[in-house]
Amino acid sequence: MDAFLVRPRHPLPALLFSRSQASGLGDIVSGPFYWFAFGGASLSDLPLLMVLTLLASCIFVSSLIVFYSLPFWISRSGRFPDQLFEVTIIASTIPQHVQPWGIKLVLFTLIPAGFISLLPASLAHHFDPLGFAALVGAAGVYALIARAVFNAGVRRYIRA
Repeated sequence: MDAFLVRPRHPLPALLFSRSQASGLGDIVSGPFYWFAFGGASLSDLPLLMVLTLLASCIFVSSLIVFYSLPFWISRSGRFPDQLFEVTIIASTIPQHVQPWGIKLVLFTLIPAGFISLLPASLAHHFDPLGFAALVGAAGVYALIARAVFNAGVRRYIRA
């Protein structure tokens, strides 16, 4: 962390890109292929699918920033951020529309799996301007929360 803090720029972008791997490019390239090959998407759907993917990715990365900022406050957090990451992945892959409202509340707030998978998938099938506005708003709110939590954690780290 110290190596990123001595640079004149904000440390968050450098931290995010320091963990990126070349194998992730395969996922980026194969995603649109799967939309067309198996998802029944047409070329006219591509702009919407790309925007939905970017918004869902923003929410996903923002939640990971919050999860991995927890060690700033929880001294012996160990694998807890990794476990939250895994819970987010698992919760994003289960059918969410059949869950009771209490579970949905958690899946659209603390673990934003609903904004990562359910809402973008439903918007891809049946576009709804109100649902799209909710997704855009969620992406902005989660990004602001992530930045605030990270910045507060860095301030705490520097003072310690």
